[in-house]
Amino acid sequence: MLLLLLLLLLLLLQLLLLLLLLLLLLLLLLLLLLLLLLLLLLLLLLLLLLLLLLLLLLLLLLLLLLLHHHHHHHRHHHHHHHHLFYHVYYYYFYYYCHYYYYFYYYYYYYYYYYYYAAFIFAKHTLY
Repeated sequence: MLLLLLLLLLLLLQLLLLLLLLLLLLLLLLLLLLLLLLLLLLLLLLLLLLLLLLLLLLLLLLLLLLLHHHHHHHRHHHHHHHHLFYHVYYYYFYYYCHYYYYFYYYYYYYYYYYYYAAFIFAKHTLY
């Protein structure tokens, strides 16, 4: 009778230990899931930040281009001695921009705008 009781107690203890182990495993799994979720959230936040930075950069570039558009309309009168590739860049910009920005600006302004865009591009590339 005593032996049976002892055996039952041992079985109960074993069951309790198994339950505890299962609970620990479940907790570990939950923690891992939480960590994965946190990592995903961090990645999403980083992606959003990158997108925001890209948008800000694009806006700044647009603002810079618009600012340059209104200034230096007299620049084509000054004939400085430029690098050979400067003129290549200028013609590339002239024709490229003629097709892509034609609808956004008045026809009257397009010459000055593209000239200056080419000037900036060549300046940063060559000097």
